[in-house]
Amino acid sequence: MRPNVQIKIKVQQYFVRFVIAKMYRGINKNKKGDEKMTKENEYEEIKDADFFRFEEIGDKIEGMLTDKGVSQKYNFGIYTIMSKDGEQKRFHGTTQLDQLMSTIELQDYIIIEYVDNEKTPAGAMKLFKILRKK
Repeated sequence: MRPNVQIKIKVQQYFVRFVIAKMYRGINKNKKGDEKMTKENEYEEIKDADFFRFEEIGDKIEGMLTDKGVSQKYNFGIYTIMSKDGEQKRFHGTTQLDQLMSTIELQDYIIIEYVDNEKTPAGAMKLFKILRKK
């Protein structure tokens, strides 16, 4: 390689390291090294969804279904709904609720209402009604 090419490559490598170091420092500190340059209001905090429990007949949850999963430990559905005001709520399924939720797709707007209890050999089973926006 010619000396000029080697010098050019070295300069480019130095420049890349300089830019990366400058970007890192700019993200974390200002030139004085004592203040953050980023402002907290430029970012939003990501919070875990609150857990919603259907405790009494008539309890409802309403919103857009944003996540469907399965509890590996207990083998029932775990669902997340985002309400109109942007608040996320997570709830777990039951045998009957999981069957109903199997027809619901992500992004569907739904209302779930705890409507009754049914006696079974294993104990009381909660019954739900789901309404899906057309």
